[in-house]
Amino acid sequence: MKIFLIVLTFVMIGLLNASPLYGPSVISLEKTWTIEAENDGTHIELDGIFIINGSTHQVVKEIELSEGMKIFYDKDGAIKARYNGTINGKKKILKATAIVEVFYKNGVPPDADSNVDENEIEGQTFTAYTKEMKETAESLAERSSLLNTVRNITEWVHDYITYDIGYFGKNVPAKVVFRDRRGVCVEYSHLFISFAKSLGIKTRYISGYVMSKEWQPHSWVEVFVPKYGWLPIDATFNEAGTLDNSHVMMFYSEDQEGVVDKIISDKTIKFDSTEELKVLSSEASPEKLVDLQHSFNESDYSITVTLHNKKDKFVFVTYEVASPPEFGLVEERLLLLEPDEEKIFRYILDKGKMKDGFVYNIPLRVTVNDYVVKDNLVIVKDGKDTKEDIPGDNAKKFEIPSVCGTVFVMLATLFAVLMVRKNA
Repeated sequence: MKIFLIVLTFVMIGLLNASPLYGPSVISLEKTWTIEAENDGTHIELDGIFIINGSTHQVVKEIELSEGMKIFYDKDGAIKARYNGTINGKKKILKATAIVEVFYKNGVPPDADSNVDENEIEGQTFTAYTKEMKETAESLAERSSLLNTVRNITEWVHDYITYDIGYFGKNVPAKVVFRDRRGVCVEYSHLFISFAKSLGIKTRYISGYVMSKEWQPHSWVEVFVPKYGWLPIDATFNEAGTLDNSHVMMFYSEDQEGVVDKIISDKTIKFDSTEELKVLSSEASPEKLVDLQHSFNESDYSITVTLHNKKDKFVFVTYEVASPPEFGLVEERLLLLEPDEEKIFRYILDKGKMKDGFVYNIPLRVTVNDYVVKDNLVIVKDGKDTKEDIPGDNAKKFEIPSVCGTVFVMLATLFAVLMVRKNA
């Protein structure tokens, strides 16, 4: 039988171009307010949203302000930039720069996981909910576990809404989002908050920035966990507990309606603000949150992935597994692992997609937050599908080093080319 080699590849452009990191990062944020007036000497009072300090996830290292500006500490560590003065000329440009350290540490102590409160919280303008929305939230709730309830809502909202950039700037109420199932980060956040409030879960809305190919305005949520504090949730990216380190927080509010710079003037003015962010340093996680093992069974073409949380705390992780799409092995999940819990996932490659007489080199990628395991599953398809026909142990674990894997592919490709030429 003639044997030919098929080298399969898959490209994850978005993930590769903006691979998120979950270790510490240092980022600079410069915010500029531009005020134009019709007359010289116009008086203005600016109360501008700027940066958050004092959170367990973000610490401000230094601040620089334009002359005449002052900082004001709002509730929960939110810092505003203020200016009270006149415009000399017809334009005033004010700037505030902050250097922040961002690090979303994971791990929630066991005693912090409490029951879900029975007393619902009334929604606001953008987070009001209907009876049907409350019933849906109830179906996702695990009354004995606040953390599992939060995980369930996060993943449900992430999967339910179709990301649509056409919604940018629309600020759609949660009731409409629930009906239309479309939106951007604001809509994901509003729908999450409405579900959480219907169950009596205390939340707050976060506005800021995130890196996704480039810096863009972003919003996410924090949930209050008794005996722990505020737990970050980003339903847009299906993250919880530990968010990637490009999340820069600027302001807390009930919903998007409260995210505004305020300016008062005695005359007509034009007003605008912009932000510029730069990454000064960024690192991957300093340690693996969970132990990751994987194996491939050559007899039934099954892949087994085992995750083990060896910590004495609850751990949230974003878990992804993927191979070329023709085999249907693509999964993304938000997982919550209890202390010392082990989760096992099993996947079957579709051998019906493979032709007899070929050697398949199938890439596999398993990701837990920013910890990535890559592998090449080598399958000889000869039509018999028995252990004797496929070299190796029944549950051989493929961990082919990159150099050896490359040499194997090169030699197998050369062999295939020679076979083709010989039979031409």
